Amino acid sequence: MRRDIMGVLCASVLSLALTSCGGGGQCEQGATYAPKTSQALTAVSFDNDARARDAFADIKSKLDRNIDFVMDVYEYAPAYTAQEWMGRNQLQVTRESTKRFHSVRDNWEYQIDKNTAFVSAGHADNMHSMAPVPVSALLSDQAYMQFAQDWLSAIPESELKTSHMSIYPYKTRKYMIGVDDAGNVSEGVSQVAVSFGTTLDGWPILGPSKTAVHLSVDGTVIGYTKTAMLPKKAAFRISAKDLYTPEEALALAADERGLDVQTAVPSRSEFGYVDFGKHSVRELIYPCYVFVFPSPEGSKDLVSVIPAVKNAEYAARMENGNIKEQQRKSALESKEPGDEK
Repeated sequence: MRRDIMGVLCASVLSLALTSCGGGGQCEQGATYAPKTSQALTAVSFDNDARARDAFADIKSKLDRNIDFVMDVYEYAPAYTAQEWMGRNQLQVTRESTKRFHSVRDNWEYQIDKNTAFVSAGHADNMHSMAPVPVSALLSDQAYMQFAQDWLSAIPESELKTSHMSIYPYKTRKYMIGVDDAGNVSEGVSQVAVSFGTTLDGWPILGPSKTAVHLSVDGTVIGYTKTAMLPKKAAFRISAKDLYTPEEALALAADERGLDVQTAVPSRSEFGYVDFGKHSVRELIYPCYVFVFPSPEGSKDLVSVIPAVKNAEYAARMENGNIKEQQRKSALESKEPGDEK
């Protein structure tokens, strides 16, 4: 398998997902967001998702004890077109830009990608414009998660997951007003977002794709984002003997990052299916090991993603998707800054 393609492309996507929130899922205060008002926003998140690390311990235990088991590699379902998605949800197109359809219903503005039907929706006048309240006045994280779960329960299940998947809330993010219109510093929270993780056959799905519900500080839902792709059907089944052991995968990861295989110690070791993002052209979703190494220079952590499947026949099928992804990335290099990658 061509590790030069596999490693670089995989790690570049996972590095963003793992390290943009401080490596442990905790975003640093001071990270700025682009609001619709002139106010600067910062985010604070609390991540209680340890499933990927638990999955690593689970897979290691199974392989160490020679327990036989099976996993499926899945094909992605073709995404709805924007027209199909809007038809299913009884929305009418009111405006079309180059990349998105826009529609407004009941004061909600929907933005649907024309090619993939990834959805972003929100109250047209409310996103990022709520009056801030003190942190002490907020509800509990559990309360916001419950509000978000209750709201998602009204969405058709087929829009969110397949029968092989489950969805769970794992992170709340508080949007804090940094500076108001008059230039005054404020510590108030203006909005809360609840992010949902996904499992596939009980194993966590890792990567940047997400489902998120945005709420006002009183728990009213004001926005919704879904960029997660849905696995359609099993492409092929693998067994324990088709997988690299954690030790083999760690050696590959260290070598890929130019580290001493004998002494490299990751700060995080994870296992799960990897979703490479909403713009990826890969047709399969498959299990991978993810290792995070402290940088030798003390700067940004080094993230290495190693596909867990070592069976040559299956690995070749996975590699075809990586080649297509490399070609897509190369084609974008000549485009204007700001194009989606």
